[in-house]
Amino acid sequence: MTIEDLGVLVHRSRYLGFKYLAAGIWFLALVALSTGRGSAANSIDETALVPEGQAANGCVTCHLNNGDEARLYAQSVHAGAKISCTRCHGGDASASDQKTAHSGSFSGKPEPGKSIAMCGSCHTAEFSRFKASKHFPEKKNVARLDCTQCHGTHAIGSAERNFSYAYFCSGCHGLEYLPELNRPFREMLLAADAQNDAINALRKSGKSPTPEQLTIRRETRKLIGDIVHGTDYQGGQEKIPQILKLNDEFKKKF
Repeated sequence: MTIEDLGVLVHRSRYLGFKYLAAGIWFLALVALSTGRGSAANSIDETALVPEGQAANGCVTCHLNNGDEARLYAQSVHAGAKISCTRCHGGDASASDQKTAHSGSFSGKPEPGKSIAMCGSCHTAEFSRFKASKHFPEKKNVARLDCTQCHGTHAIGSAERNFSYAYFCSGCHGLEYLPELNRPFREMLLAADAQNDAINALRKSGKSPTPEQLTIRRETRKLIGDIVHGTDYQGGQEKIPQILKLNDEFKKKF
């Protein structure tokens, strides 16, 4: 089992309320990282994680030795886009000592409200839909989601290869928290999972998915994101048929 697999289990167990299971799995993940097993990210090219126009990234240099954040970040879409640690956390990445690095506007663990605003400073369209959605109720002291609960933090990016939309959403919908999603929504989520499974099976067999297959999956994810960010049931009724039609086209590519 790889670190990525362990991460998937933690992510899922968290939403099903298995806190002790999540803690135990995460402990195993830390052990695997510390002993150099289970992840190709143990050897990281630090120079590849230095944003353009920046001489160095002291955050990565330090956290490679004092935590797992840098290894997780190295696998993220943010690292690939050269988005530096300071874009989210503030501070001074050029500093060689912790006091200076964590000075000024530094925020190590932003509170949920701040993390939403932080993500929304770049992802404006998603932020606008999410703030008006049922996932972000207006009432105070009412449970809300924030971006990191669905997308993660340092390893943020495309879903893991074993990620299941249907399983993930059922962590709240259909249990004691919220009513079950209606049938069209469940069909939409299962279609997305079927696409992931098909592409994973291709790669496991040593083949690569075609550009057309990847494009259809990307379009499917985009439409699902539009629905989920806004908890847009009305708009979803229009977009779900598009998603299912895309899935029919996807099947024809195999």
